[in-house]
Amino acid sequence: MEFDNNMVIGSIFEGENELDFISRFGTENACLAYLVNYKWSCGFECTNCSCTEFYASKKKAYHRQCKACLRLVSPTSHTMFHHIKFGIVKAFYMVFKMSAITKSISAEQLSKSVGVNRKTALLFQHKIRHAMQSSGNFPMTGEVEVDEAYIGGKEEGKIGRGA
Repeated sequence: MEFDNNMVIGSIFEGENELDFISRFGTENACLAYLVNYKWSCGFECTNCSCTEFYASKKKAYHRQCKACLRLVSPTSHTMFHHIKFGIVKAFYMVFKMSAITKSISAEQLSKSVGVNRKTALLFQHKIRHAMQSSGNFPMTGEVEVDEAYIGGKEEGKIGRGA
């Protein structure tokens, strides 16, 4: 079973304010515990040999070791949090910021708010946007309400928003 990045985004931050988010995901252990419970909620499956039996790792908390091939599996493997260099707490916060702000947030603002350089923030923003992208599996049906929309092209002789 391969873990899909879209599964991480889900409704993880839906309806939470910043203070609630920080109290819930303010530590690495809290973030990893959430990820473990979410990722393996339907059971563990080794990414190497597809075995479903595992040992809890004694060396690394939250990791699982496959009973068949003894491969150590991280809760961040096959997620957008895999191989990040700036810590999972910052990564969770970046996902929260991008999902909570209506018009998104610039890489510059995001880098300042979490203490990473602008390029790092920009690259992780791309991962988040990719994970938030619709898979097309659940198209909207029925009546859909839209706040703002841009239909058609530019109107001749008009400049700015009204065009």
